[in-house]
Amino acid sequence: MHLALRQSVLSYILSFFIFAWVQPKWVMQLSQFVQNFSFLDFYVSYPIAYGASIGALFISLAVLGLSFFYLRNEKKEELIRSSSTSNNSQTEESSEDIISVEQSIQQLSTLPHVKLKEIVDEYNIKADKRSKIKILDAIENQEIEVLNQIYSNQMK
Repeated sequence: MHLALRQSVLSYILSFFIFAWVQPKWVMQLSQFVQNFSFLDFYVSYPIAYGASIGALFISLAVLGLSFFYLRNEKKEELIRSSSTSNNSQTEESSEDIISVEQSIQQLSTLPHVKLKEIVDEYNIKADKRSKIKILDAIENQEIEVLNQIYSNQMK
């Protein structure tokens, strides 16, 4: 909307000066028509400026509408393209995370049962401590950051 508004203001200024300089007949007739519905009498003092401002108003409104819809569609396409590329990169990252989680769980499965109990207690993970498999399942269900911390602390 900001870009469309800028273009509209620039088109108003440019068209105002062009209409004030050229003074086309249709702009003057349009300003006389609009003056009939106006309470203030600016037309008598500055008919050229009033006519140019009325013509420039219509031009700038048309530019505002067209540029808004054009820029909006362009922005939508850009967002769709960026979201599709980010989805692809997120998919790649998530597959890398899954691989690293599986690798870290495999590494942790080599630890003794007692050591796994200590890890669960240290990181406040709720798990059934009677079974090594249930402890590993509980660790696997944790956030990636927690898994990375566990893995980095245990593999030192």
